[in-house]
Amino acid sequence: TQSTWGSSGTEVTNPVGSINPSGCNATMPDAVAGEDATFRVSLVSTNGSAFYCTEYPSFTVEATFRSSSNPDVAVNATFECTGNVPYVVGTIRFLLSGSYKATITINGESIAVAVYVTDVQPGAVSANSTTGTGVALKKQPAAAAAFFDVTAKDIYGNEVGTCELAPWSNWKVTATTDKSNVNAGVQSCDHGTYTMWYDASTPGIYYVSVYYEHTSIAGSPYKVTVG
Repeated sequence: TQSTWGSSGTEVTNPVGSINPSGCNATMPDAVAGEDATFRVSLVSTNGSAFYCTEYPSFTVEATFRSSSNPDVAVNATFECTGNVPYVVGTIRFLLSGSYKATITINGESIAVAVYVTDVQPGAVSANSTTGTGVALKKQPAAAAAFFDVTAKDIYGNEVGTCELAPWSNWKVTATTDKSNVNAGVQSCDHGTYTMWYDASTPGIYYVSVYYEHTSIAGSPYKVTVG
């Protein structure tokens, strides 16, 4: 998204020279999916002096962040001049986590670094977006323990990717048959994917429920035929 300052069509003499895009630089944001992130683009004139965004002729700043893993995903930043300062402030919101490459131009010319890179972290775990997988959630042979996986995701479907962001204490697994409750629990975690289990030693219909912070995950309770 482009942002322009100054009076369009008005010729103004700039006592410190024109803006010099190749001398300008940027700081990349620390970004979390679904949250606004801000960053700065510094402004420098052709003679190396600071270029104050409120005092000089109009100029246009544009920034596009493109996903490294999926180039079709692109996010544009918006900018504002926050006062008589030698920089503009960009604001951007990502919905998909991962690495992004940013191209930033001023008046159509690239700034000092041709491509900037920033990493977007997933947001908080959302039970409604988290899913379970494995035959133990569908049709399971009788066994002392039936195992399945649950991958923690944020509200946008991004995999959380670490066990620290989806701690053990927040999970609960229950399993029941038509006759009784059976033992169930969490066995291990690897990069945000939890292996869980329940006792499937007796053939019959089971209902397996998985909760994160007291909320059922997507698809829970699962109806499973054991035997």
